[in-house]
Amino acid sequence: KKKHKKNKKEKEQDDDKKEDNEEEEEDIYIAAFEKNAEAFKYVNEKIKNNKEAVMAIVGRNGLCLEYACESMKKNRDVVMRAIEQNSSALVYADTELQEELRILVESIEKAHYNGFDLDI
Repeated sequence: KKKHKKNKKEKEQDDDKKEDNEEEEEDIYIAAFEKNAEAFKYVNEKIKNNKEAVMAIVGRNGLCLEYACESMKKNRDVVMRAIEQNSSALVYADTELQEELRILVESIEKAHYNGFDLDI
C-alpha cells in the first residue's frame, strides 16, 4: 500500500489544529492553576518554558511562580506579573531579582496600605 504524502495545504491545516489544541490545553491549565498553584508543578516543561503561557498563568495565580522553570523565575516580566497578582510570589523569584524588586513591592504595599492608588 502506498503512503499518502501530505501537500503544503494539508501540513498547514495540521499545524493550525496542533496550535488550537495547544491553546485549549493552556486554557484548561490556567483555569486549574487559578485555584491550585501546586498543580503547576506537574505541567510539562514545554509549557513551563513558554513565557506567554507562564505570564497568563501567574497573572491568574502569582504563587504558581514557585513551580515555574528557573529561566522564568529570572524573567522580570514574569516575576512582575506574578507579584502584581500576589505580592507573596516574590519569594519564588530568582534571588537577585528578589532583592531588586523587594523595595518596589514594599513601596507599593505601603502606598496601598496608606490609601494611595498607584497607577504603575
